[in-house]
Amino acid sequence: AAMERYPSTDMATLVYHVHVPGPDPMTTAASAARKDYYKQYVLGVPTFIVDGALARLGGGGRDNSGTTYGVYAPVIDAAMNTAPDAALSLSTKLKDGKVSVSTSIANLSAAYKDAKGLTLHVVLAEQELRFSGENGMRFHPLVVRAMAGDATPGMAVTIDASGKATLDTTFDLAKIPADVTASLDAEIKKRRGNEAAGSTPAVYKAEGHPYTAVDPSKLIVVAFLQDADKHVLQAVQRPLNPGVWRKGEKR
Repeated sequence: AAMERYPSTDMATLVYHVHVPGPDPMTTAASAARKDYYKQYVLGVPTFIVDGALARLGGGGRDNSGTTYGVYAPVIDAAMNTAPDAALSLSTKLKDGKVSVSTSIANLSAAYKDAKGLTLHVVLAEQELRFSGENGMRFHPLVVRAMAGDATPGMAVTIDASGKATLDTTFDLAKIPADVTASLDAEIKKRRGNEAAGSTPAVYKAEGHPYTAVDPSKLIVVAFLQDADKHVLQAVQRPLNPGVWRKGEKR
């Protein structure tokens, strides 16, 4: 509902898959690390976090969707009328299975002029994946496929004398299959180890089916600047294919 209300020019959306409540074939080392990063907020899935520390806006079952939407839409509306604390721009290039990203930072607000504690996150997300898991959902939008830094995502920011910074990173698409496969295998092994001796093994739809296929034409790069208190100063996004944004959106 939020993605329908706010166009991608105004709101960058990322979906971090984790092994909750069951094994998830789209979980990466980086997405699992983000769950740990937000551990004081993430008590279950789905959990919605806006601008990092703006609010824990919750989630729950389908019956809660109207109530939850009624809580977070006004919060996002108010944030839309607040000036950002930084300006970000990025350029991307796909060549030989590798995505090169250059992110520039400028116009830091007075509170962040020394850039102390600032972290730049650069994320590679895929527009839509399809998998029917235990929760019955088939379509999964803007799935995080990789982050700069992998299991310890993020890059420290150092501002130069002109008050600007440029950070570069490269994603190797060939590494994504191994990442999701290793994450899923480790989760299955852990759960099997916790099963009672002689019990009937649990059945997991994801087992043996890590989501390894990556469609480069559906990839979107999102960069966002975050402070030590988890507040997001600003975000920017760019699809590798200029004709692809969110489902149904064209630019």
